[in-house]
Amino acid sequence: QGMRDIEARYQPDLVVVMIGDNDNQNLLTPTEEVVAEIGSFGWAQKYEDRVEEFTRIAVDGGSHVAWVGLPIVQRKERWDVMQRQNESFERVVDSTPNALYVDTWDRFATQDGQYTPFYWEDGKVELIRTSDGLHFNPRGYGLLAEAVGAAVVDQFRLTPSALAE
Repeated sequence: QGMRDIEARYQPDLVVVMIGDNDNQNLLTPTEEVVAEIGSFGWAQKYEDRVEEFTRIAVDGGSHVAWVGLPIVQRKERWDVMQRQNESFERVVDSTPNALYVDTWDRFATQDGQYTPFYWEDGKVELIRTSDGLHFNPRGYGLLAEAVGAAVVDQFRLTPSALAE
């Protein structure tokens, strides 16, 4: 219902979505009835159905959607579920007009696919993650926003000035 309310109230040209890092749990209705238990066979499909519904509401309302994938996190036991979530995001977006998937997993991992709290650019190393191994610090969120902005400009041909309005 939340996306419907946003569409009705604001009629956005662009919706940037980055959700899911705490979705490794049972799927519930608004009245807290269990739709699918985490780890069950049906959980992944029900999750993807929700991603698709959310995305469809946005694009059907006239918005472009940039769905930002979950970045690599320090706790390896979370990687499998998070990567499956990213695959769901990407599948839905690939089959939806005016939608774009922005991969962040590889962008913020080491060359050999491991977690690092640092980012290397132009010979400089910067700390971009907080000590919890999950969140970015302000510089990291800035890099994330730059990546999303560049992808949106490239895919949707939106100008940077249009993004600032």
